[in-house]
Amino acid sequence: VAYLVIGIFRGSITINFNIRLEFENKWGKA
Repeated sequence: VAYLVIGIFRGSITINFNIRLEFENKWGKA
């Protein structure tokens, strides 16, 4: 169970990081 929770937690962090990078790339340079 611990591995599952850690996997979801780390997965959400990487997803949020990718979304932030896309947001900065699209709107930061506009």
